[in-house]
Amino acid sequence: MGLGDLFFLADVIATQEVNKIMNDVRDYNYELLQRAKLDGLSKLRLFLDMTYTDKLIGYDLFEDIPAETHCELMSGQIKTYKQILESKLDNKFSDKYYSYLVQIIDNKETERTTYIIDSIYDQ
Repeated sequence: MGLGDLFFLADVIATQEVNKIMNDVRDYNYELLQRAKLDGLSKLRLFLDMTYTDKLIGYDLFEDIPAETHCELMSGQIKTYKQILESKLDNKFSDKYYSYLVQIIDNKETERTTYIIDSIYDQ
């Protein structure tokens, strides 16, 4: 076994160990996210502001969704993230607002992004 083979083997082992650590970090971050969700919107905001949850496990908070936009989304009139943004801009003033904790899944093979509403909070 030559020196190049040893370096390659060391790189493979290091990559495997780093991947294990990153998976543990993701799992731990997901567990903390689940706990923060139970503590309400203000704790969830704080958790998301203090961590890299959006980059680690793909969750983000969409805030200030007007009640009209929320109702359109829940009734199926709005089906895409782009439509949420457009409706949010059209409905600038509302008596009630919502926040959505959204899981964002980027599929590199199809180059599509999927948005899944995980939780809804009344602001």
